[in-house]
Amino acid sequence: MNSREEYTELATGRFERAVAICAGLAWHFYEINSVLEFRSAGFATPRAGAGEIVYDVLRCLARVSPLKAQPDRSFLDSLSDAPDIFKIVLTSQPRGSIPTQLWSSSYILFVPSL
Repeated sequence: MNSREEYTELATGRFERAVAICAGLAWHFYEINSVLEFRSAGFATPRAGAGEIVYDVLRCLARVSPLKAQPDRSFLDSLSDAPDIFKIVLTSQPRGSIPTQLWSSSYILFVPSL
């Protein structure tokens, strides 16, 4: 295996772990009968009881695939617009690119460290 193939395999494994973590978190919030809102590139649910949206989230995660890096970070910036809501963010963006406002209202997991 060459280094490019090894990198691709490693990145794929990290992506799959991130998806599994998202699914596990969604199911956890369902089990404790919590309120949940889910957002990803191209998909979002309303904030609702986890029981109402958990299967929509799981269907989305079953079909998700990695996207190329986007120079426009408006998705992460948009999460900063709700400082009163606690967020769990999984991202492949480098640490220095996370909007400052997001750090105070979020738990951030970096996919490359998974």
